[in-house]
Amino acid sequence: MERNELTLCKEVLERFPEIRRASEGHEDNPTVLLHEVVHWLSMAQVSSSDESRVIAFMEWSQSQPRGTTVHDDIATMVTTSFYEGLFDHEHTRRLIPKLVSKADLVEGAEYLKQWVGEENYQKALALFDGPRGPNKSLERTRDR
Repeated sequence: MERNELTLCKEVLERFPEIRRASEGHEDNPTVLLHEVVHWLSMAQVSSSDESRVIAFMEWSQSQPRGTTVHDDIATMVTTSFYEGLFDHEHTRRLIPKLVSKADLVEGAEYLKQWVGEENYQKALALFDGPRGPNKSLERTRDR
């Protein structure tokens, strides 16, 4: 296991203790942990405190040094195992405008449509017509 995978696992479990029981036995598997966070968010009534934790987690993940493989690049692991999963549920999709700018969502359209589907992409895009948070932390990923 790569050092960054362990760092990510530790960070996820510290920020989202709600998933500890569901992820028991998988504490060293970032993919499972990140999927469990998405599942928990999809089942929970997401509070403003939860939103703040998700935003802070995404900012943290995007500020980490880039790796050379999927197994040592925290931003890639979070994008593929967490961010993409947010598109799957109406409940979690509402977080997307708080995590990325509309411009970044549109710029990543081809990639996103391939991995989250046209319908989920369009549903997320439609959320930008209403109020949204100021967070643009994922803009940094395209510069790397």
